[in-house]
Amino acid sequence: MRAIHLSDFHISKENLSELKNYILNPLINDLKDLHSQKEIDFIFFTGDLIDKGGASFGSIPEAFKAFEVEVIDYITSELSIPKERFIINPGNHDILRTADDSIQELGLKSYFKDLNAINDFMKNKEQYSNSTKRIHAYNKFEEELYKNSLNTNINYFETVHKYTIGGCKIGIASLNSSWRCYDNEDSGNLLISEKQIMDSVGMIEDCDVKVALIHHPIKDLSTVEQKLIKSRLNSSFDLLLFGHVHNTDTYQFSDMTGTSINSVSPSAWTENRYNTDYEYLNGYVLIDYEYANCCTFTYRCYSNIKNAFITNTQLGMEEGKSFFSCPNKTALESFKKKEKIIQRLDAVYTETVNEHLLTYNTDTIAPKKLNDLFVMPKIVQKNEDFVEEDVSKVSDKNFSMQDICKSKENIMLVGVKEAGKTILLDKIMIEYLNNFSFYEKIPVYLDFEEINGSSIDTLIARFTTTSIREIRDETFNINDIVLLIDNIQFENKHSSSLNKLTRFILNNSNVRIITTCTSNGEGELPLSAIGNSILEHFCITYIKQFNTKDIQTLMSKWFIDRSEVTSKKEHLDKVISTFNALNIPRTPLAVSMFLWIIEKQENYSPVNNAQMLENFLERLFSKSDTYEVYSADFTYKNKESLLTDIAFEMYSNKKIRYRLSYGELRDYIEQNLKEKMFDFDADIILTHFLNKGIFTCEMEESIKYVRFKFSCFFQFYLMKSIDCNQEFKDYILTDRNYLNFIDELDYYTGLKMNQLELVEKIVNNMNEDYKDLKKKVTHLGIDTFFETKHTIVSKLTTEKVEGITLELKKNDDYYETKDRELENHTSRNIEVKPDSLNPVQQLERNWVLAAKMLKNSEEIRKKDFKVNALNDIVLCATLFATLYKVFLTKQRNENKEQYMSDEQNVVVYKLLPLIHQVILTQTIGTGKLLVALENIIENEQFHNKSELEQFTYVFLYADLKGKNKFSYIDQLLSRHKMSYLKDMVFFKVLEYYNRFDISTNEETKFKNYIGDLTVSKNPSSNPKINQKKKASIITKVEKEKIKQKLLVTT
Repeated sequence: MRAIHLSDFHISKENLSELKNYILNPLINDLKDLHSQKEIDFIFFTGDLIDKGGASFGSIPEAFKAFEVEVIDYITSELSIPKERFIINPGNHDILRTADDSIQELGLKSYFKDLNAINDFMKNKEQYSNSTKRIHAYNKFEEELYKNSLNTNINYFETVHKYTIGGCKIGIASLNSSWRCYDNEDSGNLLISEKQIMDSVGMIEDCDVKVALIHHPIKDLSTVEQKLIKSRLNSSFDLLLFGHVHNTDTYQFSDMTGTSINSVSPSAWTENRYNTDYEYLNGYVLIDYEYANCCTFTYRCYSNIKNAFITNTQLGMEEGKSFFSCPNKTALESFKKKEKIIQRLDAVYTETVNEHLLTYNTDTIAPKKLNDLFVMPKIVQKNEDFVEEDVSKVSDKNFSMQDICKSKENIMLVGVKEAGKTILLDKIMIEYLNNFSFYEKIPVYLDFEEINGSSIDTLIARFTTTSIREIRDETFNINDIVLLIDNIQFENKHSSSLNKLTRFILNNSNVRIITTCTSNGEGELPLSAIGNSILEHFCITYIKQFNTKDIQTLMSKWFIDRSEVTSKKEHLDKVISTFNALNIPRTPLAVSMFLWIIEKQENYSPVNNAQMLENFLERLFSKSDTYEVYSADFTYKNKESLLTDIAFEMYSNKKIRYRLSYGELRDYIEQNLKEKMFDFDADIILTHFLNKGIFTCEMEESIKYVRFKFSCFFQFYLMKSIDCNQEFKDYILTDRNYLNFIDELDYYTGLKMNQLELVEKIVNNMNEDYKDLKKKVTHLGIDTFFETKHTIVSKLTTEKVEGITLELKKNDDYYETKDRELENHTSRNIEVKPDSLNPVQQLERNWVLAAKMLKNSEEIRKKDFKVNALNDIVLCATLFATLYKVFLTKQRNENKEQYMSDEQNVVVYKLLPLIHQVILTQTIGTGKLLVALENIIENEQFHNKSELEQFTYVFLYADLKGKNKFSYIDQLLSRHKMSYLKDMVFFKVLEYYNRFDISTNEETKFKNYIGDLTVSKNPSSNPKINQKKKASIITKVEKEKIKQKLLVTT
């Protein structure tokens, strides 16, 4: 079957001449050529024959008559095809809206509230005839048009045509989606009705190919029937043709009911002929449907220059064409097999993922389902866009949920601890399960650690409950899956698993993989990952911490029934100010924990992250609640002690995710209680911990395992063993074992904020471990590792400012302000601690642990301790940044072409000093260190430090909004000599300037910095030219900021 799919001519009395000259004549020439190659069997026209109900003609019948004469008769006569083969369908412009009473129309909108009401209405001929007079004129025109056709059966709503072409029976149903059109608010109120479809199908049941014409897309239908109609159409028709939207689209849709090919034709009306947007060009679709084989769609568009129709090569799979397999029995059986797997997974995992939420099984008003509470974090890929020559700007490419799921690339999602990586994978899995007909992929979740013990094929078979034989003999098509791998790791002990995964990728290039990875700082890969060949197979993206709107969205979902909380900005202000002041990571878990607490205790303000976690756990167990299990005798302290013992037992067993089988844990609790001479039921207590959400269960090979629900819970209770288990404490503090317990010691010093001896030990050991690196690096000079011959600012001109200015954000002033505050500060999976760390890991963990502990050490009063410790930590962090740069340089030199092809490598290589400063702020930043910072910066020896250290100190201080920031920046600029530092300072002050929360005086100061940094300091340079350049640059950045302000107010 060869057919022409036309739509939306919108003819009016005034455009008949243009219609003939610029639409119909070129169209006839094009169709004649196609007809000569292969006969055209049908012309399908999916609505909007006329414009605005024929308003420009004397009457709507006159308008339809004009369409018959000018379009139908002209085309069919020129092509010598029967007039009845021109199949029409009504659009919203083909009805007479004034024919029905407005009050009656309002009543019908309210009446169609469920499927029964729609069905009852469609059975009552008198009722529907009296209330849909708007379609009478179209119906009369259609009856007249096909009155001599023996192949056409016309009903009030639908019209059915049956033909035999080449020995194949073709059934065509013209379905009316316009009978509910009335005003400009039609979308969401339209109906087709199940009866209209089923009546049509009944008349073409014996046809080999079934085609449906519908003007409106399914998304415009009322939600009352949208899902049902979509299912009925898909199960009943092979080819669905749509119009209305004036652009072109073709896709194949499959679900458990069947498979259909959907085609949307562009418009071809005179008012659109000057359009240059390739998606909306006037045109049509040529359909070549080869039964039980292939359906080819060729996209033709109008060329205004040639006054002819040509192939629209910008559409389709290749050269303006798309190809689809015609729906067949084998394909349907294959799809249904996949659908059964989806249904099995959906039945098991849709509820299971809810158990991973903090709110699940806890006493909170917040939703307990992932779909009700999930807030999509910002996912970005770092790109470097060149403005001109060596002048570039760093931009973020944002990924939506659909972008991630539809991408043809493998994606690695990199985020800090508790950034919501696993919950994000949960949501991705639910997205695939709920929209299988769209993605046609089966999600398979794996924990990276599981790859070590089993083949990936085996893990896939186990998850999908298919046999390994089906996978290996390709009865089950492995290309139908997408692997969701949680927590990929790059240390040497995981090399076997990485190699296994790499081989799988190379052998199964069509299998998509989405994986998560934990980093120490936002926006950076773990150092152990750099240079690993497996990264070549992934698009690296980064999970950003929550911004103000993310937090507000989560609050709105959390307090969905308490508008007095979500509507007042002071409640949001409180959350923002708390995370700002304490530098608590803005991860979904941390924000959720804080919301859970303030739900119970509105005026709560934590001192730090450890104390917030402690408060949460106390309230989770309702410390003073008499309804707690065994509350009278088995107190909160008893539970805390038992959980501390359990955490240590799990740690000692060192099983995957520190889990124990249900039986092992129950037996341990029973023995623990017996030793303490408690007469409590171990099963009741274990069930209590599970119900409270402290523990969670997982099944593997029919064995039920129990582990702590979140890694922070495990680390918190393991931390408690430091004070009650001397042997454990001695082990941690022996050699460098404490480097495996960074989070535990972070919580420990967060609760005990005066651990002078412990913090001194950590800092002194850090200095010892960095001694050799310090000697080698300082001999060469820290700054030499970052120096560059060509700076960005030296090449900056007025014209290039726009390209390098930060991307404009469509937030209002309030959200912009709060986001800037947050940016100044900073899983369910539990990783088993490695037996040993390599030297690079030791160096990294040394400075990170020391930084976290110093931030917590508010109550230490020893003279100069904080100043000296801060000096040591910043130096060691800077030395580590230097080591990072050496690794990047080595990788670049070994394979420059491959390295330069990865934009993110280039970005990190150029901006490492800036990234280093930001990560240090995130790790150690707290306003309680401002005095120590002032002592360091104002010390007479400060200028002897490397310029990178000076930059780090000054902008750490500025990020914390220290009162002397301008004085310190002035000093830094007056004495710096290194070229690279000029770029780093430029980026910082440009970022500060673009904030909306700064004062006029601050804005002026930052503007001057920007101007000064862009002019040459060379004594031989012309002062007048410099001053002119500075003025023009400042004017440009002023205009750019005004643009931003205008954007956020519109």
